Amino acid sequence: MQNVHVKRYTHPDTHGYAGTIEPEDRSWVLFIPNSGKAPELYVEVEVPESEDTPDGPTVKGYTPAIFMQPELLKAIADDDQDAVVKAMGCPAPKE
Repeated sequence: MQNVHVKRYTHPDTHGYAGTIEPEDRSWVLFIPNSGKAPELYVEVEVPESEDTPDGPTVKGYTPAIFMQPELLKAIADDDQDAVVKAMGCPAPKE
């Protein structure tokens, strides 16, 4: 089991977050909002440095964990708004 680090921001109002929680390997980060809302989970991903050279160098970054759900990724690829809303667990938009 790896260590988990809890960090508090010195000036939380500047960021909108009180701090973060992340494991030693930094494979994910949980941002703790100031507002009392639910924490936001981001996972580490590697992407090509440029869309023009997908086989070239990669860069690491973070993406919201909700975007890593297979059914959500498929709905986005299919441009299916109803499926995107359902996969995100949001109420259907009113017309």
